[in-house]
Amino acid sequence: MINKYSARRQIMATPVIMPRQGQSVESCIITEWKKKVGDQVSVGDVLFSYETDKSTFEEQAKVDGTLLAVFYSADDDVPVLLNVAVIGNPGESFAEFAPESTASAAPAAAEEKAALAAEAAPAIQATAARAEGVSPRAKNAAEKLGVDPAQAAPSGPHGRVIERDVLALAKDGRMGGGTASVIESPMAPDKSATTASTINALEYDEVKLPNLRRMIAKTMHDSLAEMAQLTHNSSFDATKILAFRESLKTAPESMELPKITINDIILFAVSRVLTKYEGLNAHMIGDKMRYFKHVNLGIAVDTPRGLLVPTLFAAETKSLGQISAESRTIAKAAIDGNINPDLLQGGTFTISNLGLYGIESFTPVINPPQVALLGVNCITERIRTVDGQITAYPAMGLSLTYDHRAVDGAPASRFLKDLVTALEHFDLLLIGWGGNTVTFDLIVLGGGPAGYLASERAGHAGLSVLCIEERSVGGVCLNEGCIPTKTLLYSAKIFDSAAHGDKYGVTVENIQIDHAKVVARKNKVVKTLVAGVSSALKANNVTLVNSRGVITGKNTEGYTVEAGGETYTGKRLLIATGSSPAVPPIPGLKEGLASGFVCTNREILALTEKPEHLVVIGGGVIGLELASYFTSVGSRVTVIEMLDHIAGENDPELVAILKKSFEKRGVTFQLSAKVTEVTANAVKFEKDGAVNEVVCDKVLLSIGRRANTNGIGLESIHVLTERGAIVTDAHMKTNQPEVYAAGDVNGKSMLAHTAYREGEVAVNVMLGKKDAMRYEAVPGVLYTNPELSAVGETESSAKAKGIDVACVKIPMRFSGRYLAENEGGDGIMKLIVNNATRQVIGAQALSNYSSEFIVTVGTFIELGMTVDEIKKIVFPHPTVSEIIREAVFQY
Repeated sequence: MINKYSARRQIMATPVIMPRQGQSVESCIITEWKKKVGDQVSVGDVLFSYETDKSTFEEQAKVDGTLLAVFYSADDDVPVLLNVAVIGNPGESFAEFAPESTASAAPAAAEEKAALAAEAAPAIQATAARAEGVSPRAKNAAEKLGVDPAQAAPSGPHGRVIERDVLALAKDGRMGGGTASVIESPMAPDKSATTASTINALEYDEVKLPNLRRMIAKTMHDSLAEMAQLTHNSSFDATKILAFRESLKTAPESMELPKITINDIILFAVSRVLTKYEGLNAHMIGDKMRYFKHVNLGIAVDTPRGLLVPTLFAAETKSLGQISAESRTIAKAAIDGNINPDLLQGGTFTISNLGLYGIESFTPVINPPQVALLGVNCITERIRTVDGQITAYPAMGLSLTYDHRAVDGAPASRFLKDLVTALEHFDLLLIGWGGNTVTFDLIVLGGGPAGYLASERAGHAGLSVLCIEERSVGGVCLNEGCIPTKTLLYSAKIFDSAAHGDKYGVTVENIQIDHAKVVARKNKVVKTLVAGVSSALKANNVTLVNSRGVITGKNTEGYTVEAGGETYTGKRLLIATGSSPAVPPIPGLKEGLASGFVCTNREILALTEKPEHLVVIGGGVIGLELASYFTSVGSRVTVIEMLDHIAGENDPELVAILKKSFEKRGVTFQLSAKVTEVTANAVKFEKDGAVNEVVCDKVLLSIGRRANTNGIGLESIHVLTERGAIVTDAHMKTNQPEVYAAGDVNGKSMLAHTAYREGEVAVNVMLGKKDAMRYEAVPGVLYTNPELSAVGETESSAKAKGIDVACVKIPMRFSGRYLAENEGGDGIMKLIVNNATRQVIGAQALSNYSSEFIVTVGTFIELGMTVDEIKKIVFPHPTVSEIIREAVFQY
């Protein structure tokens, strides 16, 4: 979009908080301020850098404005979610944002005022310095410069000596202009005897240890001081693992095999052998032992900031290829300094490979509270006698350090012996542990909203979870449905607002919208959210397999699923395979899909050029939302719908208003029209007994969706279906024990938010919690402009059920916020009340923001609230949601 006019966004004073980096991080240390008080900042500018005990980050400005105050200095350890600075307009008050803990680290603005006062009253400030102390940075500077900070004239907040005071003191001492007390080191040379040509043999640079280095030092010291550490050494014949690696190198590229390293092989072998030795896969905490159900391997990684140990969770459930890919990913994140801190904890056993650096033997130090650590050494050539012949072979050393308080020498030795055997017979290990014999607590078939959220919830609860997704995690909703369409619609909303800005006193010239850039932004949003879902799955120990999954049957351990050439077993099975666009038997339709002339929601969201004329077959949610977008960007749009109305079962009165708003924007509707044929460049339809034709350059097929139940192996375990959807009860159970179905695949309510809740219900039931799915208050939203939202009963649906209801109808103009922001808007709110119980049982609203407030009515329905109870609730003012309160008082 091109706009001649731009204006800096004006804001009120806004605090900058110390972000939370992972659930385990309670505070962060500010390492450097990139901006100072008084600087102008824009959204995206780096304000300061900070670090946890393991990672470094940068905090960017979220708003435009002036940096009014800084509450903490570099080197300060700041609790997360605490205010560290304030951005606003010059002159604004920011005192209300000052944290209570800043008595020793007040705003930089106050420092500046104190500095000015120092020039007028140095004696008073010197007294305050002794009372209030010296900042950490000032102490460091004093030590480096060899001066007494108590002699400095303080200019910091509350009479505190800060770094610039120490620098000034040292300068005065050097220039002869002050009385700086120099702290002489007994090793310092006689300066008067030093000449320019003299080499000072005792000259040095003193650098404060970084926070991470200090943490490593403390951990290593505590480990050696508190544990009874003992190391056993062994070695194995690496012939077979080296041969295995060579076979991978020479394999055809078409096989797309992963690049397996020796370290990957060690990780794989340890993850399998360790399952038989719970005493080594444990934590010792005080006088208690904590034995883990899964092998969470810590992988020692050398980073520019020091040693980090990211965790490969539930390694025993992962194939060699998965271990290779995941270990590489987390190691890179650790090296780059952007790893999630939650991935730097939870390890149950650590592996340190110094053999990469040619180390032949070393004594690993345990990472507490773990009780064991394996050191991997380099490969060396050794000699042995085989059948009377002296033979050389590649030997790889292993060093196992264990805490003798928790583990005896015999089991530690047996583990090392079994590990040697596994590595020397690696080919057999792969056959026995390739993933086929692992039994998961839960296998989730499908990674859409129901599948991925259920996987997260189950993993968080401690279940071992395998999620199988053929495409990208997030399903249709995230990749080609809810999120992409809303991203496009928001761009259209901005464009429409600018195009009609004259209604609000805003004139914009030469306004344009760049569809290709809109799509590029959509792709970025989707990529970000997909990465977020993948990260959440990893953080909850979920194993993800990107492949098509097919149920193959049932054995004594549970249900079997084949994916990517491997067979997995799950004690429980959750089917969440979603849905696909329905394709009716219309002549020419399949050919049109094959040629690209006809698009489903997947293909049309990828178009980088807008169609000149788009025909939408179907007037439901997807068709109308995309019709709204393409109309905004300049396409001519024709909607062909078989019914005599659009928008499905929504309230007819509100639908009629919505239809008129579409027609004002240029959309043509052909209702009560049946599509009879799709040609190479047109759509033919029958209406009122006549055959009509619309020539166009793109067609969107949007007549509904069907559950994805074909070809997934339901027949192998006899799962019951009706009209192509899996039959489930209120607990998401199917007719088979421990088999559940959630999301579009059960055909009950094909909405992403319904799928989320169904997935949660299924997991709760698996965990023995009392839960059931209710559909009475599931909101539905049509994200057009304006939005059409509904929840619960409509007036007609309630009367059809024999319920005596009152329908309160109120114009949206009763909301001051709506009136202020919708010039000429004709929205309506309807509230459906049961006259017998006075309970609210439904609502419909045609209004922008209705998607945000319709859930409020849904909450009333879920809680069974009466109008009298709702009248006592205070709504924020001014908000569009106040229309609910207005409607209640109309009853």
